[in-house]
Amino acid sequence: MISLRKGPKILFFRTENPDMMTKELVDREIAKMVSLQEGIKNSDEKSSLLFVTDLNSVNTKVEDAKHTLLSPYNGSKVLAEVINLKLSKQLEKVEMGTRSLVMRIPGNAEKIIEAIKDDFGGKHVTWREGVEIGRENQSLVWLTNKPLMTRLTEEDLLGDHLLINKSTDQLFEEMGRKVLRYISHSMETQNWYEYRINIYDSYGDYDKHYKRLMHVITSLEMGYILGENWTKDHALALLSVVAYQIRLFSFMPPSEMKAVLMGLEYDETGKRLVDLDLYHRNTKVGWMEARKFQSEKKRSKKEEGIFRHVQLIERLGNEI
Repeated sequence: MISLRKGPKILFFRTENPDMMTKELVDREIAKMVSLQEGIKNSDEKSSLLFVTDLNSVNTKVEDAKHTLLSPYNGSKVLAEVINLKLSKQLEKVEMGTRSLVMRIPGNAEKIIEAIKDDFGGKHVTWREGVEIGRENQSLVWLTNKPLMTRLTEEDLLGDHLLINKSTDQLFEEMGRKVLRYISHSMETQNWYEYRINIYDSYGDYDKHYKRLMHVITSLEMGYILGENWTKDHALALLSVVAYQIRLFSFMPPSEMKAVLMGLEYDETGKRLVDLDLYHRNTKVGWMEARKFQSEKKRSKKEEGIFRHVQLIERLGNEI
């Protein structure tokens, strides 16, 4: 499970002719034009956000940008391409903006911001303020409750952000050592859950369903795998069946975990594909527990399976 990742590199290009500079960057396939919202959503730690401004901008602000571009390349690669293609002649000045760190939390954003501030200092800012006043040797810390492997929008960011006087590489290393403490600190009355998931398939196609399960655990960042092994599942009295067991450490409550597993157990027609039994504190979590997760309607077991399968496809954006 990813709990902390870097955001895009930010560059401000100041030029006499923003339109021409932008056209060159797009034509040479260095970057593409985007809205600010698209840039935030589609960027990641490998990419760069470019703000192209004219010479009238004294203190560069996001609002001053004549064009916003997203490059799939990191900042160093972008500058190398600009120099090698002789585009630097059009540039009056290049400013390196602050870079962000995004942390996924399950609980109280205010508490965790204060905990980070106690450790590293920092100033409360909005995202725009942080981008405008932040410098290359500073870091802008964002919080979200969404999986970090998904595309995040500005609406996915929680509360105020922190502008911290440390480079992103240094802060990433130092915060990485404390990230589990921060997550636990934010959870208030909620605790980590330790689960056992038993995979049972009467057709013996364990490898297929193991890969499906691991794909979902990874994509939704559901927790940390503690171990896995073959075991015996006592499905009926005096009868045991072989099952493959995954042990998982997660902050997902049982209702949400069971809802996800039901989405894997059934297809869109209601056909049962596999048995995925969930255990918490040595007690099997029944299918009706899934009803408690973001559900307003009572459904039969088969209907619940279809509903959760469709819901899971929507969250992943692909087939499972």
